[in-house]
Amino acid sequence: MSMELANKVALVTGGSRGIGRAASIALGQAGAKIAVNYMHDDAAAKATLSDLEEVGGNGAIYQADVADESAVQGMIKDIEQALGPIDILVTSA
Repeated sequence: MSMELANKVALVTGGSRGIGRAASIALGQAGAKIAVNYMHDDAAAKATLSDLEEVGGNGAIYQADVADESAVQGMIKDIEQALGPIDILVTSA
């Protein structure tokens, strides 16, 4: 595992499927702590987190509708408490 992003926190919106999933895993492999955001598919989010952990990554999943400002504010607060301040934002939702 590369450590070039060690101790960085990345929020990936739409991070449980498609391009967002690939970004979540790649950033995790590079050493970042990943906040995987998803809206509906809890199973896909859990599978992405499992795959992330299998390649040595670290992170957590966060359900929130990114079109809902209060939901996003709550998600950011939860991420910052659990993982630390967000350093990287990937908008894939």
